Order: sequence, then C-alpha cells, then structure tokens
Amino acid sequence: DITAFIGATFIAFIPAYMYLKSIRNAEQYGREPWEALKIAFAWGAISGVFLALVLSALGVPLLLFLLADLTDPSVHDILPVLVGAVIVAPIVEEFAKPLVMFQNQTIRREIDELEDGIVYGAACGLGFGATENVLYGLTEGLAAAGFAGMAFLIVIRTVSSILLHLVTTSYTGHGIARYMLNGEPFTVVLKYYLIAVVVHATWNLAAVYSLLFGSETGAYLIFLFSIILAISGLQLAKRRIAALDGDGAAAI
Repeated sequence: DITAFIGATFIAFIPAYMYLKSIRNAEQYGREPWEALKIAFAWGAISGVFLALVLSALGVPLLLFLLADLTDPSVHDILPVLVGAVIVAPIVEEFAKPLVMFQNQTIRREIDELEDGIVYGAACGLGFGATENVLYGLTEGLAAAGFAGMAFLIVIRTVSSILLHLVTTSYTGHGIARYMLNGEPFTVVLKYYLIAVVVHATWNLAAVYSLLFGSETGAYLIFLFSIILAISGLQLAKRRIAALDGDGAAAI
C-alpha cells in the first residue's frame, strides 16, 4: 500500500532527521556539512540495511546448522530467534552501518577531529534505524493493527531502537576517527566495534527475553528501561561530542 509506505517513511524519517540535527549541533566549532552527513545517513538507510540483510540471510542459517547438534533440543524452537537477534544481527549490523566512513572520500576529508567520528557514526546509525523502523512498521505494525498499529510501533521505536543504532554506531565511528587521525593501530576500530556489538546484543537479548520468557509486567519494565537507556545514550553521545569539541577548540 503506497499510502502506508509514505506514512511510515514520514513518521520514521522526520524524527531521525531531528536526532541528526541535534547530534550535529552538539558540535559548536566546525560543525559537519550537511552534504557529508546526508551521504552517511543515506548509506545507513539504503546500502547498510541491504548489506546487513544479505549477511544475516547467510549468517543465521549457517550458525543454526553449526549449533544444531551442540544445543539441547528443548531450545531448538527459540534458537532461530536467539541466533538471529542476539548473535548475528549485532555482528552484521554494526559491521555494515559505518563502512561508508572508510569508503567515501567526502566523509573521509571531513573527519578531521575526533568528535567527527561520533557524528558520522551516529548519522549512519540513524539512517539504518529509520529504514528499519519503516520495515517493522509495514510488516509487524500494519499486520497487527492497521495504520494505527504501524504508526504506534514506529513511534515507540523512534524513542528506543533508533537511538540504539545511533549510540552503537557512534562508538565504532569514534574508533574509526582515532584510527584515521591519531595513527592508532586498526585494533582501536575493532575495540569500539566490539563495544557496539556487545551493547547491541545486550539490548536485543533483553527484548527477546521479555517477549519469550517475561511476564507482561516484566516486559513493560524492560521496555521502559530500554527507552531510558536509549535517551541516556543520546545525551552521553552529545556530551562526548561537546567535550571533544571544546578540547579541540582550546588547542587551537
């Protein structure tokens, strides 16, 4: 339905733009140009999502095949959910989202301060999260409760999961900036990438646990906690950008 698609895109992408503007404005000196930010955002929204879907489609069946004989038969019913959400998704998504920071020359030229890595990583994550929200809204939300259900699901994810993508990819982006600017070994990128994967996996594990095993009250509490965690992560990212920006300005 074209109307549902347009509605879902509007509801998902407008808040993502506002988050990106907020992250950009956390930098007081030498704010990043919109041209480069749009490239990072578009990569996350289109290429990053496509690459993650392809890698997940390959990784989940392979890992399920390898684990089939190693796990208790009693967990085989929930194993696809656990493997897909808690193991494969964090690994492939945190890999796919920030790749453009290495590939695109416009972005590479603009990364001249450490805080820039956080900003561009956040932009990649926001693009990815916005498209993911559209996909979830058009599948789960629309199927469950029509247009209202689609809108409700996207709005809920706008204050939770999209911020997760912002925060986790900003970690990897910071590692990339340190690698590019400080001459640190590539292991610094891997370190921050692993932090992003662990945070993402922990988030997904909480969500999966609440859906599969938790009581209704427990599910609501975990969901509320995830929203608080996501909003806190956004504020911490902005403070880190501001702190690095101030240090850079003081050094000039």
